[in-house]
Amino acid sequence: MNELNGNKTLNIQRIRSYMSTWAKYTYHQGVSYCRDSSLAEKQQCNTIIGIQNLSEKYMNGYSVEGIPVKYEGALKFLSYSAIFYGGLEKGYLTPASYIMNIIRDCNYQKVTDQNLITGIVGRGLRSFPAFIREMDLASKLLETLKGAECYRGNPQDDIVGHTDVFLNYNNEKYRLWSYQNTSERALTNTVSKIRGQRGQLPDGIYILCPFDYKDKNCYEDVEGWRLYNDNYTSKVKHIILEGETADYDTVCRGQYTRIKSYITKIQKFRKNSN
Repeated sequence: MNELNGNKTLNIQRIRSYMSTWAKYTYHQGVSYCRDSSLAEKQQCNTIIGIQNLSEKYMNGYSVEGIPVKYEGALKFLSYSAIFYGGLEKGYLTPASYIMNIIRDCNYQKVTDQNLITGIVGRGLRSFPAFIREMDLASKLLETLKGAECYRGNPQDDIVGHTDVFLNYNNEKYRLWSYQNTSERALTNTVSKIRGQRGQLPDGIYILCPFDYKDKNCYEDVEGWRLYNDNYTSKVKHIILEGETADYDTVCRGQYTRIKSYITKIQKFRKNSN
């Protein structure tokens, strides 16, 4: 198996090139390639991926669908974003190594309930394709908006500003949100974030980028990992350049059902406390 090692931080182009390599190996094989892990960690990881029915599945995008055990409670001691980007910074990332690092963080935090760790892993796998999709969106926007600066936020941006991707373009700073518009949970969470129920939003211009992984007009498929396609990116570009900018207070003023309907489409709004 080709390792994703080296001193340079992994970027989306390298990840895309490795997706076909991931897809040639099962999760069980992927665990065996986590060479910085102890035998005990590998045994623990193999037990958990067995419970999640992943052991003999190949590490492609389809494998993270229908995960049977997911923890949905409060989770303040662990950041999936930090784990994902920590793997990038170390120059080694596979779905199996991501799981291994989640387990390692749980062990470090002295979580002893193995059923809980199994559920935390399941929840983390739901986020894994979203992190890749956000990186890919940032890369595509850089290509289509000449002179732009586009980058993925750090884990703290997720917590405080709920921002997935930052875009600096034409002396404006945009905050992009990426989420699935086919998931009731994702829509509910997004409405909650807009309303400030998860912390007051920083001032700025927000671009909502809802993703429908079932709509072929929205995605490109790379080994089962569904990413925003060029057609979608062009629509985001159009919204940035020519789309109407709604007022944040007006957006928030609506009932839940109206806000929920609003966020199922690409939108742009500005929050200004002054």
